[in-house]
Amino acid sequence: MEKENFFVTLKQLVDEFNLEVIYEGEDLSQRKVVSTELNRPGLPIVGFFDYFQPERLQVLGRVEYTYLKNMESEKIYNAFYEIAKRDVPAIIITRGQEVFPEIVEGAKTNKVPVLRTNDSSSKFMASVISYLSVELAPRITRHGGLVEVYGEGLLILGESGVGKSE
Repeated sequence: MEKENFFVTLKQLVDEFNLEVIYEGEDLSQRKVVSTELNRPGLPIVGFFDYFQPERLQVLGRVEYTYLKNMESEKIYNAFYEIAKRDVPAIIITRGQEVFPEIVEGAKTNKVPVLRTNDSSSKFMASVISYLSVELAPRITRHGGLVEVYGEGLLILGESGVGKSE
């Protein structure tokens, strides 16, 4: 049986969590999220990309924001240029924090969407992980028919169209 890869579009996430779109990049209904895990990019901001997993959403919370406030403009741009060139699904800023223009400019290099939520990082991440865990869960489809035989339920499995319901 072939394994099907499930995904959620960024448009679905924006609608589900009322995310503010700061920079769309490309059609959000075409951008896929395939991982249930998220990333707080503290180390990538300072240039450490060992074991970086670009398929994860990048979530900037209060700690990252506070660090960025003390960085030079060019370094902020370079940090988000490096993150965006790895084609992450999106950069999401929590707590309704101000979005530095350098983040958007860095994200534009690879059309990476920049989104914002008013939720705290912990609350947002817990909600998104829960949602993605359901939406991206493995699924199995079986063809079958249910019948009752002497008061017991019986499930008859077989290929589609072989007469299970006859």
